[in-house]
Amino acid sequence: MTFDQRLRLAVKAKYKRQVSAARLARDLHHSTQGAFCVSSEAVRKWLCGQSKPRFDAICVLESFLGCRLLSDGLVPACRSPDSDSPSPSK
Repeated sequence: MTFDQRLRLAVKAKYKRQVSAARLARDLHHSTQGAFCVSSEAVRKWLCGQSKPRFDAICVLESFLGCRLLSDGLVPACRSPDSDSPSPSK
């Protein structure tokens, strides 16, 4: 399965329907409190397979959508900043 196919499936699973590239771009921006900005045109290209996002954008997408988008195992999994912190000891 290609990246754009996995992305479309993940978006449909999150929203329970198909959404526009503009809506996804806006929601990504809001979910990061403005820290991640992407144009609707870039998102459209990701969704139709004309381009792939940078690794940092893939990490934001994975966090927002709640699933892995890179399944080929060639790139390390995205981790949240607090995943490196040790668990509290008893």
